Amino acid sequence: FFDRCRSERGKIAWYCGTKEDVNKKGPAVVGLSGDVSQMDVGLSAEDRKVLLAKVSIVFHVAATVRFNEHLRLSTLLNTRGTREMLTLARNMSHLEAFVHVSTAYAHVCSHSKLMEERFYPVPIEPEDLIKAAEGMDEEKFQEIVDE
Repeated sequence: FFDRCRSERGKIAWYCGTKEDVNKKGPAVVGLSGDVSQMDVGLSAEDRKVLLAKVSIVFHVAATVRFNEHLRLSTLLNTRGTREMLTLARNMSHLEAFVHVSTAYAHVCSHSKLMEERFYPVPIEPEDLIKAAEGMDEEKFQEIVDE
């Protein structure tokens, strides 16, 4: 990542700092092991502690992009996982930015060909959807959603 960042400086709108910066402050970008399908995104206590104390920018790009994925699993990964990341980010001492990269087909309006940059009404509140996904098996969850 560092080499790519160095080679693309000036071509894209990001900056990773110099090697001297990294040597003084530690790595600018660090990947951690976690699981967004789990509560608290499956982070170890030590990784969570480091994130809360040191991270200033979060890139949340974890999601399932299988458009034939079971809806219950998609809800747990994409909706609850994002909620859990936001909860974690709210507690970060030095947070400056939270960047969320969503799946390609997040919302399709059949009544209009034009997609405006605004919030659209949803048939179910995200928290209600998450609670349903947590409390039902896949078959029952799909039956409820199909209604």
